[in-house]
Amino acid sequence: MIAYMQGKIISINENNSIIIVNNYIGYEVFVIDSSIYKRYSKLILWISTIQREDGITLYGFEYYEQRKLFIKLLGISGLGPKTSMLILAKYEPPKLYQVVQQVMINIKLGVKVNMSEAIGIKGIGPTAALKIVNTLSKELVSTD
Repeated sequence: MIAYMQGKIISINENNSIIIVNNYIGYEVFVIDSSIYKRYSKLILWISTIQREDGITLYGFEYYEQRKLFIKLLGISGLGPKTSMLILAKYEPPKLYQVVQQVMINIKLGVKVNMSEAIGIKGIGPTAALKIVNTLSKELVSTD
């Protein structure tokens, strides 16, 4: 499994993928936003490798915390890599945990929470949003 990569960007694609050359091999890596990269620049990425019956796909992240959160999100039933990348496009990991913490505080206070609105990602319904909150809230330390 590929977990880390450095190389030179030789292609930037509209589908949020880039081609990175490392040791004369070009790897297609899906990133959160390909528009922030420049062709022929050097790059270091944390990689999440996903192997399925139709092939191997690489997802790249600038920070290890993004990769770690991406893997956690993939562990939630109903969330695939594309949805997980959408979440990371909107939230840096600390910000997403902050949103989850605020939802949990509101629930404890008895405030009615619309989970879909709280997460705020198009295509994530209340069930998936609840799963995200439940999964990530387990990592938050209670200050009670």
